[in-house]
Amino acid sequence: MKKFKLSHKSLDKDGYKAEKKRKIASNDRRITKIDKQEKIIVKPLINKVTILNTHAQENNMNVVYGTHSVLSVLRDTPKLIEKIYVRDGLANKDLPIIYDLCKTHKIPVSNIPDSYKMTELAGTSAHQGLVVIMRDFEYKDIDEMLTPTSAPRLFIILDEIEDPHNVGAIVRSAVAVGATGIIVPKHRQAPINGSVYKASAGLVNQIPIARVSNIGVAIEKLKKSHVWVGALGMQASPTTSPPNEGGATQNTFWSLDLIGDLAIVVGNEANGIQAQHIKDSDFTISIPMSEKAESLNASVAAAIAMYEWKRQNML
Repeated sequence: MKKFKLSHKSLDKDGYKAEKKRKIASNDRRITKIDKQEKIIVKPLINKVTILNTHAQENNMNVVYGTHSVLSVLRDTPKLIEKIYVRDGLANKDLPIIYDLCKTHKIPVSNIPDSYKMTELAGTSAHQGLVVIMRDFEYKDIDEMLTPTSAPRLFIILDEIEDPHNVGAIVRSAVAVGATGIIVPKHRQAPINGSVYKASAGLVNQIPIARVSNIGVAIEKLKKSHVWVGALGMQASPTTSPPNEGGATQNTFWSLDLIGDLAIVVGNEANGIQAQHIKDSDFTISIPMSEKAESLNASVAAAIAMYEWKRQNML
């Protein structure tokens, strides 16, 4: 009897089950098995990565990848690290430092044979041969940030920023200007994960980040701590400064007195700042642009405003 291969891909789920039952009932051996070598090469890799990712999700863990990000968490938050994975044969001048830090902090290291599995584990091909599994990011209490200081304080409030690359870029700028802290909402906000670590060049642990249930309540706390609150408009604004719906005056950022303690509210990439949060703010900060440009990226607008605050305070 002539044998032939019946591909399971040619059947839908129910059809495949029916064919399998028929085969068992009739002792039909015409359906050949999948090549054993293919199973050994492909299936175990996928299953192992799935197990690793599932373990990380169930235990509220984050995946951090890339040389700068991995070095940052090893130096700043080693107690949060569960394990580090290194690709076999990786040529990286920082590997001796990484191994020394792992030995010092007793962090287990495992080698992974190829880039494919590293990519599956990191969720990106930009892992640079290094992946760290770490427990959930440790957010700070907002009250700890509000301790009075002799130097001017700058706070960045993220109002539902969904792109982790924007969050990471804002973190990087905030660290660069010497901001006091960042405040994020618990819901509808990109979490502090591997993508944020990567976009911030590993600087996430260099600035306190507080997570709050209600941004409005956080704004009121800042006001009571004698911090002025400005809502950042990312859209092009007219030459004149009309009042916004909340009654606060819309100002181009160079006409504002930003000397002293300030909080800048940065809105969602698509919808901007929520109307209630604009109303709660003391004023709106506008960045004038050519009519040819409709808006600025959230992280770019935030960086411009942060550096204007830094310039005015001569820091």
